Amino acid sequence: MSETREKRDRKFTPKGQTMFDDQSNELREKCEKIWSKIEDLMIIVPSSNTLETLRQLNTDIDSRYKNFCRRSEEYKSFITRADTNESQQLISDYNEYFVTCVSTYRKVNSEIKKKKADLVEQLSQVSSSNGSSKASSKRAKAEAEKVRLEFVRKEGELMKQKAAIEADINIVKQESKVAAAETEVRILEQGDQEQDIISEVCEKKDDISNYVHNVHFQEPVASWLNQQPNIPVVASSASQAFSAAVSVPQIPNMCEIRNDPAFSYNSVNSTTNSKQRPSVISRRLDVSSESSVRCPLHKAGHTLNDCRGFRKYPIQDRQKFLREKRICFKCCETNEHFASNCTVNVKCAVCGNKRHATAMHIDRYTQNRTQADNEKPLTADGGEHSEDNVTV
Repeated sequence: MSETREKRDRKFTPKGQTMFDDQSNELREKCEKIWSKIEDLMIIVPSSNTLETLRQLNTDIDSRYKNFCRRSEEYKSFITRADTNESQQLISDYNEYFVTCVSTYRKVNSEIKKKKADLVEQLSQVSSSNGSSKASSKRAKAEAEKVRLEFVRKEGELMKQKAAIEADINIVKQESKVAAAETEVRILEQGDQEQDIISEVCEKKDDISNYVHNVHFQEPVASWLNQQPNIPVVASSASQAFSAAVSVPQIPNMCEIRNDPAFSYNSVNSTTNSKQRPSVISRRLDVSSESSVRCPLHKAGHTLNDCRGFRKYPIQDRQKFLREKRICFKCCETNEHFASNCTVNVKCAVCGNKRHATAMHIDRYTQNRTQADNEKPLTADGGEHSEDNVTV
């Protein structure tokens, strides 16, 4: 008993007491400081309504509570080592403070757990309600898409009907154009046939007139001229004198004089020489075949379709020339058939038209010629021996 009394009655020296008080106060302040931070976090708990915030608060409070417990053990260990009446009183007071802190911590911790559980339950309810709302919205969207699909189908049917109607309209328009073109072609063909008939009638009429004219006028005059040999000799000499101005070589012989186309009388020669010279028959055949190839206007080595001088005359003069020569109005190449039974596929080399030959092409320049040019007659020699072409 005496030993225990001595221990309890232990006292520090004034200097030791001062050091003890300083260290104990320092340790106590550290503990209280940590707990004050824990209280600051505990105050936030009631206002926290999110799960993340509560989890963060729980973590922070737990870490600081562990630090608080460690500092409290240090403080109590230091007080216990003093082993004085004052130290015993300090330990008793701190134990009461520590128990209060632990009780507060546990209450706050349980409150945090409860709030977390409530939030989890609310979130599950919200997710279920959200799922049902999403399902209902998707169902409504599906119904709207069905209605839209019906309208799209109706619109597609209407578009098909519109396209079919437009196609029918285009077909009718094209058919009307084709019918109009065929009617125009038929009318033009009828006009050509009528023109051919008129041309044939005119040709027959001209043939009769030419025959009467030849019988009454040309044959007697040609017969008389044939009996006058000096006339072609003089005329031929005159033509050679004029041609000397253009440097044409002169061959003064009787063969050239007799072959001058200006003094050829086929009808008279054929009648006078038919009895004496039987070979004239073959010669007549040769001349007729040559005339089908040679130009009937210039007696040159080109066809009437290639004759540019013939195309310079007005269309009326050309038609008259074809009627006089009994040449086909369609091909303009032969006098062995008419345009009504012509089988030649013609095509104009100037404009490319398949309805007329090149010789019958109508040129604007030709139509605008002067009246003096229109009045020039068509000559058998193409105008080579006319006064306009003579140069002195």
